[in-house]
Amino acid sequence: MALRQRLTAALCIGAFLLAGCASAGAGQTGQTDTGTDTKAEDRTAESVKVLVPTGAPALGMLFGTLDNPDVELDYTEGTDLVTAELAKTDGDYDVIVAPVNLGLKAYSASRTYQCAGVLTWGNLYMVGTQEDVLSGPDKEVALFGENAIPGMVYNAVEAASVQAQPVWYPSVAEASQSLLSGQSQAALLAEPAASAAMAKNSNLKILADLQELWYAQKGTDQKGYPQAALFVKDSVSDAFLSGVQEALSAVDPETGSAEMVQEIEAAGPDAIGVPSPEVAVKSWTRQNIHYVPVSQAADDMEVFLGQLGMKIPEGSLRKSS
Repeated sequence: MALRQRLTAALCIGAFLLAGCASAGAGQTGQTDTGTDTKAEDRTAESVKVLVPTGAPALGMLFGTLDNPDVELDYTEGTDLVTAELAKTDGDYDVIVAPVNLGLKAYSASRTYQCAGVLTWGNLYMVGTQEDVLSGPDKEVALFGENAIPGMVYNAVEAASVQAQPVWYPSVAEASQSLLSGQSQAALLAEPAASAAMAKNSNLKILADLQELWYAQKGTDQKGYPQAALFVKDSVSDAFLSGVQEALSAVDPETGSAEMVQEIEAAGPDAIGVPSPEVAVKSWTRQNIHYVPVSQAADDMEVFLGQLGMKIPEGSLRKSS
């Protein structure tokens, strides 16, 4: 994979003030080869401003647009700013990466940003020292996201097989801390937090992959559930979307880990929202980052939304992607 992008940081002061976000934005600029690569030229023919939440979505867009010098990435922690921007009919962003359910709900109100494709496919794992802790009624399992997607997915595919006592925490960080302190014997964690916890305690391991369970129990086309998607204005070209898909398909942490670490360091781990470049690269595969056009993801989206009592709003899916 050619990682040719030179990154420069730019503070997203307005986003910080309006939404109280904990992370600053980051602008992305760079150069591409000037040979006969017409696909690369097509991808860089437009200026695209992207708003993306930190974590796996931010990593996905970082590596999905490295070869495009005309992309500006603004990172934000949480979904407050994402929700506010999706509601605008004349917002500054060409692309907004958002949870699938949140973006589709926003489209019903503003009809501005259509879903073009799914970027991340779930990153939830049960982590503990040994498998039998989940079946022990005298054990405790730390959970997070009780009234959000993590809680829904856990309850849908894993809760029935767990006899350990559930304790819900406000965040994945607090669930992880409960596990590391020994208060809980297992925990529901999202990557890269799961890898960060296992790095601190070598006895910890993956006990269950909730994406595999979802795939097996729901009969979906993709492994996992449609988590974050690209919501775009009409002006965003198919070439840009194809570029994201092609770039992500070329990412290989087995052979390109050193370059990946360099790119994350250049962008800023804190800005992206990862514990460290090394942990982000090590957990890349388990973060399930790969772009699937909405034409190929719609069936899986319907299954996911059905768990939430939702349907795909009419006109919300981009037909040309």
